[in-house]
Amino acid sequence: MPVNTPILVDSGPLVAAFIPEDAYHLKSVEFFESNDKPLITCDFVITEVSYFIAKFSKKEYASKRQERFLDLMSESEFITRFHVTNDDLLGAKEIMSKYSDLPADLTDAILVNHAMKNGTYDVISIDKDFSVYRGASKTPFNNLFISGK
Repeated sequence: MPVNTPILVDSGPLVAAFIPEDAYHLKSVEFFESNDKPLITCDFVITEVSYFIAKFSKKEYASKRQERFLDLMSESEFITRFHVTNDDLLGAKEIMSKYSDLPADLTDAILVNHAMKNGTYDVISIDKDFSVYRGASKTPFNNLFISGK
């Protein structure tokens, strides 16, 4: 993969990075600290991460962890956000229908749709569904978080 090809970022590793008690915390922090490739995500992921940080943090830590996460996300050099169009929503709807047996959630479907449109199949996710999803021409995803590559 060329160095400038971005890695899609799903919610799980970001949530884990902000919750020290999470089983994937150290792995997430190590990944983000050592990664030298561009990262890309969308506002659906940001919303999901903020929600899960609040849900899975002890009450006394939730607000500060959300604030730190949003501060980091506002730094454009950390993760670039792509815009989701109405056509992207329709594409996600088709993906959710195709993978209804998993079931595919909207955030995953938005990421899969983006991959299909842009040929970006490297992803970091705790979600094992990315081993099932396929892109254009049945291209598999390369989950760098699970594979450790």
